[in-house]
Amino acid sequence: AIRNKRVTIPVMRHITKCYFKAWQLLELEELEISYTYLGNDGTKVLATHLAQTCRLKEFIFTANHMGESASQALIQALYAGGAAATLRKLSLAQNEITMVDDSLQILGQFTLLEYLDLGHNYINADNDRCLDVLSNTLSNLEHLSYLDLGYNRIQNVGVTMLYTDILPKLRKLETVKLRNCFLNPQLYETIRTLLKQLDLPLKHLDISENIFIIEDVHEMKYFARIRGLELLL
Repeated sequence: AIRNKRVTIPVMRHITKCYFKAWQLLELEELEISYTYLGNDGTKVLATHLAQTCRLKEFIFTANHMGESASQALIQALYAGGAAATLRKLSLAQNEITMVDDSLQILGQFTLLEYLDLGHNYINADNDRCLDVLSNTLSNLEHLSYLDLGYNRIQNVGVTMLYTDILPKLRKLETVKLRNCFLNPQLYETIRTLLKQLDLPLKHLDISENIFIIEDVHEMKYFARIRGLELLL
């Protein structure tokens, strides 16, 4: 693991040269690189090696200032290296992933994922294309039990789509985090209906740091308590 250290491009080249040989990548199952200021170029150096061979089961790549081009290169590299057949836990939180490139669409091929953290990026549900990308990507992840989309511009329309199109397909999804996703009181009916639907496996729902009317909050808490769901508001 590499955490809380500024990693320059020469340093990343040295690390990959020494520790990311093909035979080593075949044995590497867990990798964390977080808070390194790696940036686009450093991320692409890493991607070049992972594209050769990748059997990771857990990959934490948080807060590395990874932008559009680098995120697409990294996710494509994971797929090319074979990680779609092995990866169970993936965190790309606190980077700069957007809806412009094909990063999210490629993620839809990682069908064995159980844990996915995309919080604190630039993901949005501003138009039909964005909604389609989110729906197509997440609907494929049938093994997912944990999903964090917090601090993205998901909005009411994105959450409604999540409830109507995605949750019915993800029968193992227990935790959903939508903290500070630009939600407002008009979403109340959708949330209330979700809380009353007892056949969903959902156990933890975080919709805190959004805007709701105090009366609606009390009712949502009531329905959550009845079905034994942990609700953060």
